Amino acid sequence: IYSYGPYGEPNVTTGARFRYTGQQYLGELNLYYYKARFYSPALGRFLQTDPIGTADDLNLYAYVGNNPVNFSDPTGLIKAEADRLGAAVGGSTAAQMLVPGQTAWNNMLSNFGMGNYGAAAVNGVTYAGEVALFALTLGGSQAYMASTRAALPAVESLAAKGVDPNKLKHIFGQERHNLSGVAKQFGSEEKAFNAIQQATETAVGSQGLKGVFEMTVKVGTETITVRGNVVDGVVKIGTAFVP
Repeated sequence: IYSYGPYGEPNVTTGARFRYTGQQYLGELNLYYYKARFYSPALGRFLQTDPIGTADDLNLYAYVGNNPVNFSDPTGLIKAEADRLGAAVGGSTAAQMLVPGQTAWNNMLSNFGMGNYGAAAVNGVTYAGEVALFALTLGGSQAYMASTRAALPAVESLAAKGVDPNKLKHIFGQERHNLSGVAKQFGSEEKAFNAIQQATETAVGSQGLKGVFEMTVKVGTETITVRGNVVDGVVKIGTAFVP
Protein backbone atom coordinates (compact mmCIF):
# COMPACT_ATOMS: atom_id res chain seq x y z
CA ILE A 1 0.00 0.00 0.00
CA TYR A 2 1.38 3.39 -0.99
CA SER A 3 0.48 6.89 0.09
CA TYR A 4 1.73 9.95 -1.75
CA GLY A 5 2.63 13.55 -1.07
CA PRO A 6 1.13 16.53 -2.92
CA TYR A 7 3.70 16.17 -5.72
CA GLY A 8 3.43 12.40 -6.15
CA GLU A 9 6.34 11.33 -3.96
CA PRO A 10 5.58 8.18 -1.92
CA ASN A 11 5.38 8.62 1.85
CA VAL A 12 5.54 4.89 2.58
CA THR A 13 7.93 2.55 0.80
CA THR A 14 6.36 -0.76 1.79
CA GLY A 15 5.52 -3.14 -1.02
CA ALA A 16 7.12 -3.77 -4.39
CA ARG A 17 9.41 -1.18 -5.93
CA PHE A 18 7.93 -1.74 -9.38
CA ARG A 19 4.62 -0.16 -10.32
CA TYR A 20 2.49 0.13 -13.48
CA THR A 21 4.22 0.26 -16.90
CA GLY A 22 7.46 -0.95 -15.38
CA GLN A 23 7.87 2.16 -13.28
CA GLN A 24 10.43 1.77 -10.49
CA TYR A 25 10.74 4.16 -7.56
CA LEU A 26 14.28 4.96 -6.41
CA GLY A 27 13.82 6.12 -2.82
CA GLU A 28 17.38 7.27 -2.31
CA LEU A 29 17.05 9.62 -5.29
CA ASN A 30 13.33 10.40 -4.94
CA LEU A 31 12.97 9.66 -8.66
CA TYR A 32 10.93 7.29 -10.79
CA TYR A 33 12.75 5.17 -13.36
CA TYR A 34 10.85 4.31 -16.56
CA LYS A 35 13.60 2.21 -18.19
CA ALA A 36 14.24 5.07 -20.60
CA ARG A 37 14.41 8.21 -18.48
CA PHE A 38 13.91 9.50 -14.96
CA TYR A 39 10.90 11.45 -13.66
CA SER A 40 11.07 13.81 -10.67
CA PRO A 41 7.78 13.97 -8.70
CA ALA A 42 9.04 17.05 -6.85
CA LEU A 43 9.49 19.00 -10.09
CA GLY A 44 6.67 17.31 -11.97
CA ARG A 45 8.85 16.72 -15.04
CA PHE A 46 11.13 14.23 -16.74
CA LEU A 47 14.85 14.84 -16.36
CA GLN A 48 15.82 13.70 -19.86
CA THR A 49 14.45 14.45 -23.31
CA ASP A 50 12.20 11.96 -25.02
CA PRO A 51 14.32 8.92 -26.06
CA ILE A 52 12.55 8.58 -29.43
CA GLY A 53 14.57 11.54 -30.59
CA THR A 54 12.36 14.61 -30.35
CA ALA A 55 14.77 17.14 -28.92
CA ASP A 56 12.31 19.23 -26.90
CA ASP A 57 13.83 21.36 -24.17
CA LEU A 58 13.54 20.71 -20.43
CA ASN A 59 11.04 23.47 -19.70
CA LEU A 60 9.39 22.94 -16.31
CA TYR A 61 5.95 23.18 -17.93
CA ALA A 62 6.62 20.83 -20.85
CA TYR A 63 4.15 18.25 -19.53
CA VAL A 64 1.42 20.54 -18.21
CA GLY A 65 -1.98 20.07 -19.85
CA ASN A 66 -2.67 23.71 -20.67
CA ASN A 67 0.90 24.60 -21.54
CA PRO A 68 0.87 26.92 -24.61
CA VAL A 69 3.67 24.97 -26.32
CA ASN A 70 1.83 21.63 -26.11
CA PHE A 71 0.69 21.95 -29.71
CA SER A 72 4.04 23.14 -31.07
CA ASP A 73 6.61 20.94 -32.77
CA PRO A 74 10.14 22.31 -32.18
CA THR A 75 11.78 19.71 -34.45
CA GLY A 76 9.20 19.79 -37.23
CA LEU A 77 9.21 15.98 -37.27
CA ILE A 78 5.77 15.24 -35.83
CA LYS A 79 2.77 14.99 -38.14
CA ALA A 80 -0.23 15.78 -35.96
CA GLU A 81 -3.74 14.58 -36.75
CA ALA A 82 -6.52 17.11 -36.40
CA ASP A 83 -8.73 14.51 -34.70
CA ARG A 84 -6.17 13.96 -31.94
CA LEU A 85 -5.59 17.70 -31.59
CA GLY A 86 -9.31 18.35 -31.13
CA ALA A 87 -9.61 15.58 -28.58
CA ALA A 88 -6.78 17.08 -26.54
CA VAL A 89 -8.36 20.52 -26.51
CA GLY A 90 -11.52 19.03 -24.97
CA GLY A 91 -13.76 22.06 -24.59
CA SER A 92 -13.30 23.04 -28.21
CA THR A 93 -14.24 19.53 -29.30
CA ALA A 94 -17.50 19.75 -27.37
CA ALA A 95 -18.24 23.08 -29.03
CA GLN A 96 -17.68 21.57 -32.48
CA MET A 97 -20.32 18.94 -31.79
CA LEU A 98 -22.94 21.67 -31.53
CA VAL A 99 -22.73 22.28 -35.28
CA PRO A 100 -23.72 19.36 -37.57
CA GLY A 101 -20.85 18.33 -39.82
CA GLN A 102 -18.44 20.90 -38.34
CA THR A 103 -16.04 18.44 -36.70
CA ALA A 104 -15.52 16.22 -39.74
CA TRP A 105 -15.35 19.19 -42.13
CA ASN A 106 -12.69 21.08 -40.19
CA ASN A 107 -10.71 17.92 -39.43
CA MET A 108 -10.73 17.04 -43.12
CA LEU A 109 -9.35 20.45 -44.12
CA SER A 110 -6.79 20.45 -41.29
CA ASN A 111 -5.54 16.92 -42.00
CA PHE A 112 -5.28 17.62 -45.72
CA GLY A 113 -3.31 20.80 -45.06
CA MET A 114 -0.91 18.92 -42.77
CA GLY A 115 -0.35 16.13 -45.27
CA ASN A 116 -2.43 13.49 -43.49
CA TYR A 117 -4.23 12.46 -46.65
CA GLY A 118 -5.46 9.13 -45.27
CA ALA A 119 -7.00 10.76 -42.19
CA ALA A 120 -8.47 13.50 -44.38
CA ALA A 121 -10.18 10.87 -46.54
CA VAL A 122 -11.77 9.27 -43.49
CA ASN A 123 -12.97 12.68 -42.29
CA GLY A 124 -14.39 13.37 -45.74
CA VAL A 125 -16.47 10.20 -45.71
CA THR A 126 -17.75 11.04 -42.22
CA TYR A 127 -18.61 14.57 -43.33
CA ALA A 128 -20.48 13.33 -46.40
CA GLY A 129 -22.61 11.09 -44.19
CA GLU A 130 -23.43 13.91 -41.81
CA VAL A 131 -24.44 16.42 -44.47
CA ALA A 132 -26.86 13.89 -45.89
CA LEU A 133 -28.87 14.51 -42.71
CA PHE A 134 -27.95 18.10 -41.85
CA ALA A 135 -27.29 21.31 -43.77
CA LEU A 136 -23.68 22.53 -43.74
CA THR A 137 -23.34 25.22 -41.11
CA LEU A 138 -20.24 27.38 -40.99
CA GLY A 139 -19.53 28.93 -37.63
CA GLY A 140 -19.85 26.96 -34.43
CA SER A 141 -19.80 28.31 -30.94
CA GLN A 142 -17.95 31.48 -30.00
CA ALA A 143 -15.32 29.50 -28.13
CA TYR A 144 -14.60 27.32 -31.14
CA MET A 145 -14.67 30.28 -33.51
CA ALA A 146 -11.83 31.86 -31.54
CA SER A 147 -9.57 28.89 -32.20
CA THR A 148 -10.46 28.47 -35.89
CA ARG A 149 -10.97 32.08 -37.01
CA ALA A 150 -7.96 31.96 -39.33
CA ALA A 151 -9.28 28.88 -41.14
CA LEU A 152 -12.90 29.93 -41.60
CA PRO A 153 -12.43 32.25 -44.62
CA ALA A 154 -10.93 29.34 -46.56
CA VAL A 155 -13.79 27.07 -45.49
CA GLU A 156 -16.38 29.65 -46.51
CA SER A 157 -14.63 30.16 -49.82
CA LEU A 158 -14.82 26.44 -50.54
CA ALA A 159 -18.47 26.27 -49.56
CA ALA A 160 -19.23 29.28 -51.75
CA LYS A 161 -18.16 27.28 -54.81
CA GLY A 162 -21.37 25.30 -54.66
CA VAL A 163 -22.79 27.62 -57.34
CA ASP A 164 -26.32 29.01 -57.07
CA PRO A 165 -28.26 28.05 -60.26
CA ASN A 166 -29.82 31.52 -60.32
CA LYS A 167 -26.37 33.08 -60.39
CA LEU A 168 -25.33 30.81 -63.27
CA LYS A 169 -28.47 31.81 -65.16
CA HIS A 170 -27.80 35.51 -64.54
CA ILE A 171 -24.16 35.37 -65.65
CA PHE A 172 -24.27 32.83 -68.50
CA GLY A 173 -27.91 33.15 -69.58
CA GLN A 174 -27.58 36.62 -71.07
CA GLU A 175 -26.22 36.95 -74.59
CA ARG A 176 -24.78 40.38 -73.88
CA HIS A 177 -22.40 38.84 -71.33
CA ASN A 178 -20.60 36.97 -74.17
CA LEU A 179 -19.61 34.03 -71.93
CA SER A 180 -20.78 31.09 -74.06
CA GLY A 181 -17.24 30.59 -75.35
CA VAL A 182 -15.87 30.39 -71.81
CA ALA A 183 -18.46 27.76 -70.86
CA LYS A 184 -17.46 25.70 -73.92
CA GLN A 185 -13.76 25.94 -73.01
CA PHE A 186 -14.36 24.49 -69.54
CA GLY A 187 -17.11 22.02 -70.47
CA SER A 188 -19.92 23.48 -68.36
CA GLU A 189 -21.18 26.75 -66.94
CA GLU A 190 -20.44 25.64 -63.38
CA LYS A 191 -16.80 24.77 -64.18
CA ALA A 192 -16.44 28.05 -66.03
CA PHE A 193 -17.85 29.96 -63.06
CA ASN A 194 -15.46 28.21 -60.66
CA ALA A 195 -12.55 29.18 -62.93
CA ILE A 196 -13.74 32.81 -62.89
CA GLN A 197 -14.13 32.62 -59.10
CA GLN A 198 -10.61 31.25 -58.62
CA ALA A 199 -9.05 33.87 -60.90
CA THR A 200 -10.98 36.62 -59.12
CA GLU A 201 -9.96 35.40 -55.65
CA THR A 202 -6.31 35.37 -56.73
CA ALA A 203 -6.55 38.91 -58.11
CA VAL A 204 -8.42 40.24 -55.07
CA GLY A 205 -5.87 38.66 -52.73
CA SER A 206 -2.86 40.02 -54.61
CA GLN A 207 -4.33 43.54 -54.66
CA GLY A 208 -5.62 43.43 -51.09
CA LEU A 209 -9.08 44.60 -52.14
CA LYS A 210 -11.98 45.01 -49.71
CA GLY A 211 -15.64 45.87 -50.22
CA VAL A 212 -17.10 46.46 -53.70
CA PHE A 213 -14.77 45.90 -56.65
CA GLU A 214 -14.66 45.78 -60.45
CA MET A 215 -11.70 44.18 -62.22
CA THR A 216 -10.65 42.23 -65.29
CA VAL A 217 -9.26 38.70 -65.02
CA LYS A 218 -7.81 36.30 -67.57
CA VAL A 219 -9.77 33.04 -67.72
CA GLY A 220 -8.84 30.57 -70.43
CA THR A 221 -8.45 32.62 -73.60
CA GLU A 222 -10.82 35.38 -72.52
CA THR A 223 -10.39 38.59 -70.52
CA ILE A 224 -13.46 38.89 -68.32
CA THR A 225 -14.79 41.88 -66.39
CA VAL A 226 -15.94 40.86 -62.92
CA ARG A 227 -18.00 42.90 -60.45
CA GLY A 228 -18.60 41.85 -56.86
CA ASN A 229 -17.64 42.49 -53.27
CA VAL A 230 -15.55 41.03 -50.45
CA VAL A 231 -17.59 40.04 -47.36
CA ASP A 232 -15.66 38.92 -44.27
CA GLY A 233 -12.72 37.97 -46.47
CA VAL A 234 -14.87 35.93 -48.90
CA VAL A 235 -15.08 36.99 -52.57
CA LYS A 236 -18.70 37.20 -53.80
CA ILE A 237 -19.14 37.60 -57.57
CA GLY A 238 -22.18 39.65 -58.57
CA THR A 239 -21.80 39.50 -62.34
CA ALA A 240 -19.22 38.77 -65.03
CA PHE A 241 -19.04 39.49 -68.74
CA VAL A 242 -16.76 39.88 -71.75
CA PRO A 243 -17.01 43.51 -72.99
